[in-house]
Amino acid sequence: MNTLAPAATHPRILVVDDELGPRESLRMLLKPVYQIQTAENARAALEALPRFRPDVVIMDVKMPEMDGLELLRQVKRADPSIEVVMITAYASLETVKLALTHGAFEYLIKPFSRQDMEDVVRRALLRRQADLGARSQVATLVEEMRRLASKTRELEEAARREAAEQSLRVTQL
Repeated sequence: MNTLAPAATHPRILVVDDELGPRESLRMLLKPVYQIQTAENARAALEALPRFRPDVVIMDVKMPEMDGLELLRQVKRADPSIEVVMITAYASLETVKLALTHGAFEYLIKPFSRQDMEDVVRRALLRRQADLGARSQVATLVEEMRRLASKTRELEEAARREAAEQSLRVTQL
C-alpha cells in the first residue's frame, strides 16, 4: 500500500478489491489521471481513509470478513461526501437496491468497459465537487448570518442608548 501523502492537484481514488487482478487493472487504468491507492480488504480501506482522504472509493461488493455494503456504510459514516462506486460480478436486485439506498454513487457489473469506469469516476468527481461547493457556500452563508446578527444586536443596543440619551435631554429641558 502506498502511504505517501496525496498530491493536492489530482483527485484521489481508493480501489478496494480482495482480488489482485481486478485491483491492479483498476489501478493501472486510473493511474494516468488520478492519485490511486489500493486496499486488499475493507479493514485496510478503513485504515487508509483518514490518511489518504479519497474523493472516490471503488469497491468490490463480495469480500471476505467485511463485505462492500458494510464498508460502504462505514465510508459514508466517516465522510458522506466521498463518492462510492460498487463493482461486482454477482449482481442481485437486492444488493443494488441496498447499495444505492446506503449512498453508493453507481453500481457497475463486471465485466464493465474501460469507458464505463472512466465515465462513472468522472461523474462521481463532478458530483463530489458540486456537493463540497454547496457545503462551502452554506458554511459561508451561516457565518455571514452570524456576523449580521451580531451587527444587528450592536446597532439595536446603540439605538436604545441613543433613545435613552434623547429622553434624558428632553427631561432636562
